Amino acid sequence: LGGNPQEQARAQRQAVNTACQASAADIMKAAMLKVSARLLAMRDVNGRAPGEILLQIHDELLLEVDEERVGEVVEAVVESMVTAVPLTVKLQVKWGTGRTWGSIQTACNSV
Repeated sequence: LGGNPQEQARAQRQAVNTACQASAADIMKAAMLKVSARLLAMRDVNGRAPGEILLQIHDELLLEVDEERVGEVVEAVVESMVTAVPLTVKLQVKWGTGRTWGSIQTACNSV
């Protein structure tokens, strides 16, 4: 980088950004593991989980859930994501429901 202050500043920003993005990815991975475990723990008498993770995009999860169990799954997923990693700041989870991915309407933010 030599003595170029602009290059040094860019490198410093990039280093901080990389650490933040890596931390966010680690939190998301921990949340996915916890959500998956919670869903498996909620299996019915036939051994069927009430939902499953279909897709993860950055900091979002897309799940397919039995319609009659949406409420309990939302509660379990939000709690799992908020508590996935012990932090000094409280994470918030925004969630929504819909019959298709394109029709999902945001319903609430976690408190």
